Amino acid sequence: MLKLNKISMWLLIAFGIAVMVLSFAHQQQVQERKATSEELLHIQAVLVKPVVDPTPELRTDLAKAQAELGTAKDKFVDLGQSIAISDGLYQLASSCNLAVVGMQMSTSNKRVDDTNYFVLRVAINLEGKVGNFLTFIDKLGRDYATAEIESVDIVLAESEGEADAANIDINIYTR
Repeated sequence: MLKLNKISMWLLIAFGIAVMVLSFAHQQQVQERKATSEELLHIQAVLVKPVVDPTPELRTDLAKAQAELGTAKDKFVDLGQSIAISDGLYQLASSCNLAVVGMQMSTSNKRVDDTNYFVLRVAINLEGKVGNFLTFIDKLGRDYATAEIESVDIVLAESEGEADAANIDINIYTR
């Protein structure tokens, strides 16, 4: 058998460890090359696909959004039409078999989210039957899409021949 001195033995052990480290490093490098090759193939496959120009679709979406914005803006009444709005509320009350006892109008600004609105505030006093008040409120929402009922105060008649009364505070958002 071959006898090795201490230096030769340590050199042999060091050489064995170096071979193992280099083998491990080589194995890691092979795995990294494989992963890089797969990634490169994936990137090449993506690059081969034709690029679709999104401009026509974006233009269509923009046109739709602008049409929706125009429709939404048309729902807002013009603040300068306060007399027409007043007449419209009188006609609406009349169509619901209600009598307008009083009406007060004022303007203010109101901030909703990040937008400031001009608001036409209407306090209307009506007389009639409770069911007709509800019909009035329902029709108001349909006729004035930007109307907001702030409060409703209904006073029931004390006797059979008297009419019920309602005080309704309305905010109508204008442009």
